[in-house]
Amino acid sequence: MKIVKNDLFIKVYINNEGPYNFILDLGASGLGRVDIELAKKLKLQVVDSISNFDGNNYRTENVMGVSKLKLGDIEINDIGLMVRDYNKNYKKGNIRTDGIIGRDFFMDYLLTIDCPNNMITISNKSLDESCKAVLPYKDPFKVEGKIGQKKITFNIDTGSNMALHLPKSIIGDLKYEDTKNRFIGRRANTEYVIQEAILKSKIKLGEIDVSNQLIGYSIKNTFVNIGMDFLKNYKLSFDQKNKLIKIHK
Repeated sequence: MKIVKNDLFIKVYINNEGPYNFILDLGASGLGRVDIELAKKLKLQVVDSISNFDGNNYRTENVMGVSKLKLGDIEINDIGLMVRDYNKNYKKGNIRTDGIIGRDFFMDYLLTIDCPNNMITISNKSLDESCKAVLPYKDPFKVEGKIGQKKITFNIDTGSNMALHLPKSIIGDLKYEDTKNRFIGRRANTEYVIQEAILKSKIKLGEIDVSNQLIGYSIKNTFVNIGMDFLKNYKLSFDQKNKLIKIHK
């Protein structure tokens, strides 16, 4: 794996062609998506369509037939991948995004993402809930923690390149200081303004204990999202069979 500008890239093969640069996005349901230009290059055929929510509206997107999707030693055959334009805002010198791999690809495995060492491991092992730094979840991948004294449900999202993205509705209950920076956030086909701030309240999540974290908040966000700018400092394990996550140094 390779983390570039807080995007987590992995090498993926489609129909024995590749490798292609896919983002490992555990915030995305399903097996994955494919970029429209790669779909054209591989001459993938439309096999279905699906209604996709972009944050404001539903849009109908085409689903392309794929004979084989391969990551490492894991192969999945005869599937459909929704097609999207992942390079609409591409800038010269960046890595082109050929698609994403979603969480369902790893449904039957233990996925470990070792960010400091740029390595992912897919195995048949399991996590032990009694071990340190292991957190249970109900919905993927939402785990309980605290910011200051406030109980918070954190959504772990490897597809986000931010550190933490908070709803504006809860920021008033926390200690923070705005910076002068604002930037445009994008979710599917929606754009919105994100205010940057320094969160003075302490973040507590399992064994993680962090203060003075740089964050963003916006009126569009409805939950506390943790992305790769935060996660890149840790080793993460996802056991979907037992609904457990481990986050540690």
